[in-house]
Formats: sequence, C-alpha cells, structure tokens
Amino acid sequence: MNPESKIRVVLVDDDETIIATVKLVLRRITRIEVVGTGSNGREALELANRHRPDVLVIDINMPVLNGLEATARISRAFPAIGVVILTSEDAPEAIKQALRSGAMDFLSKATELSRIGDAILKADRERNRSADGKGLACVWAFYGPKGSSGTTTMSVNVAIDLTRLRYRVLLVDLDPLQGDCGFVLNLDHDRSTQSATLLENIGGLSTVNRAILEPFVGKYVLDAGESLYLDVLPSPCRFLGLSDEAQSHFGTVLEYLQSQYDYIIIDLPSTRILEPLSVTALDYCERLFLVGNRDTTTVKSLITLSKSFKVLSYSESKLTVLLSRVIEDPDFDPAVHIREKLPGIAEICEIPRSAEAAASVRTGVPVILTSPDSPFCVMVSSLVNRCLNLPPIEAAKVKDSVWSRVKKLLTGR
Repeated sequence: MNPESKIRVVLVDDDETIIATVKLVLRRITRIEVVGTGSNGREALELANRHRPDVLVIDINMPVLNGLEATARISRAFPAIGVVILTSEDAPEAIKQALRSGAMDFLSKATELSRIGDAILKADRERNRSADGKGLACVWAFYGPKGSSGTTTMSVNVAIDLTRLRYRVLLVDLDPLQGDCGFVLNLDHDRSTQSATLLENIGGLSTVNRAILEPFVGKYVLDAGESLYLDVLPSPCRFLGLSDEAQSHFGTVLEYLQSQYDYIIIDLPSTRILEPLSVTALDYCERLFLVGNRDTTTVKSLITLSKSFKVLSYSESKLTVLLSRVIEDPDFDPAVHIREKLPGIAEICEIPRSAEAAASVRTGVPVILTSPDSPFCVMVSSLVNRCLNLPPIEAAKVKDSVWSRVKKLLTGR
C-alpha cells in the first residue's frame, strides 16, 4: 500500500450542514478525496456501486433507507469498503447494531466530529482490500411446504410494496412446474407459455448481461408516468427438466441481477426446497419466508427445514414464518412448537384472512394496490418495514405519495 495514495471517500447524510462541515474538517488531510455525497441510504447504495470508494461515512437516521440497513447491504455487497458511522444516535444499542451491520467505527456528531479524519484513515488501514464485491441487491425468498398456501400472493404483494417504496425490484418465479406469478399479475399469457423464459434458455447462456436477459423480463406497470414498475422473470408454467449446466448457470445469473436491482424476490417451488435451483437461491438469500397454515404439516416441514439448514450451514435467523389463520385443531398452537424447535428464527407472523387477496388473482391487480388498508395489506407493509428497519411514519409518507398516483391511474380520479 502506497502511504501517499488517495483515500476515496463517500459522505452520506440528510443534513447538508453536516456534509459541509465534514468536508471542511477533511480539508487538512490531503490524502482524503471526497468523490461523492448523498442524502439517504438508497443514494449510499448507488454511490457505493458507482464509485467503489475506499471508505463510506454515513448517518443512521435518514429517509428512504436508513443507515444501518444501507451499511449492512454495502458491507455484504462490497466488503472492501470501510464504513464509518457518524450520527446523533448515542444509545448503546445503536452502537451494537452499527457494528453488527458491518461498520468499522462509530462517531457522535455532537462530540467526535473532529475525529472523522482519523477514523477514515483507520478504516482505510484496516479494511479488507482483497475482498471481492458480490452485488448490491438483497434476495428474499418465499417458500410454502404445500401448494395453495398463499406463497405467491405473499411474494407478489411484498414485491409490489417494495416497488411502492421506490426500490428497483425483480420478482423471480422459480417454479418450472406450477409457476403462477405471471398469471397472478395478468402478464401477457403468450409470454408465459412460449419459449422466451429464462429457465428454458438459461443453459445456453455463455455470458450474462442486460441485453441478453432483457427479452425474458416482463414488466408490471404501477405508474407509467412515474416509470414505476416491477420487473418479473416468469416461469414457463409447464413441466421443465433443467440440465445440470442450466442449474449451475443460475448462480451466475443471480450475481449479475444483484448488480442491477435493490431487491430480488424469489417465489420458490412448493414442496421442493432442496432441489438445486432452490438451494442456489438459498445460498444468495438474506431472508427466507416460510408461508404455511396452522397445521402439523407446517410444523413438520419446519423441523425438516431446520435440519437441512444445519447441513447447509444456513442460519435460522434468516427464517421468518408466516402462518395463516386456518386452524386444524383449536387446541394446537404451532407457534409454540416452532419456537421450541427453531429458537433462532427471526419471527413468527400471522397472515390475516383476506377475501380481497383471493379476488385480486382474478383481476391481475395485487390486493396491496386495490385495498391497501385491509388487514392483509397492513400486515404485508408492516413486515416489509420491519425487514427494512424503516420507521412506520416514514414508510407511510412514501407509500401514500406513490399510492395517490397509482389510484389515479387505476380509477381515473
């Protein structure tokens, strides 16, 4: 390492005064070069991807995407970037969360702003320069232990909810036999039944880029005027035998897609969690949502899944269980058994009954767009907000502004 080489730094804070002050403090250190500034976590991701800085200085409390979530995603995507948290938060739990997210240092704006230069120099010295970047997008997968459990409904509505928050989202239907994301979204039926699907062509891909993948991507438009749309990789919706070569290419495709999107939502094949494509998806998956009923089948599937997790060295903390209100036995509470068998899972949530969600399948318009205040949609939005560490009030403001435009588009009013 050349001791005189420039240290390229990105600053992200929603307070312009702090940005200006940090720049002023850093002027005395000639080795430090500020190559970009941003005002929210989403911009932090884009700047990290564009500039690949040596060090990122970021606040915690910011709009669109908070600093902790942005730090976690950048640390995973670009482990060679050293992250320094500069914030007004001083609670011990905030410090712990920051360090768990991958930050190398934690400074208080009130008392440690003068130390920012030294913290950047230290982060640059200690960062892992040889680590390879893995792509930015978070991968969330949805799996149902048996058919008709609502897995596709959950994956589609979560994908739409993230899109309403202005993220670039790709919905991937990974079931080559019973795939129905395209059907639920009322995408062009010809597109879902002809050979122009990724799964059927993946074995012949010698390389992966935007031009090659574009013919396989369908678009579900929420607001054409605002260019608000969800990208979808549909399934061929018929039996498809995939070669070993095709299955091995899927990981390469996922890595490329992670550089193009903020979130990738995967609808996994029901009952086939340990098939090669699903296991590849799990390798890249940050969160796995298991959608089931309140019955013994779901509990048995979770026990089997937990054993598989141990064999594959996956952490139970990536697993969230979503249970419908269908009750097999009033005296049987599966949540109790699940907690006993999987004490390390993230959480267990209840899916409210929703006639609107069932009706939405016939219209091709996700229920979160037609009935955003229904209990089911409130649950979906609350789940997404918790996964993003996004304050409810902040999320509501973003979604209300987007929903007003979508409602006008759908109703003409």
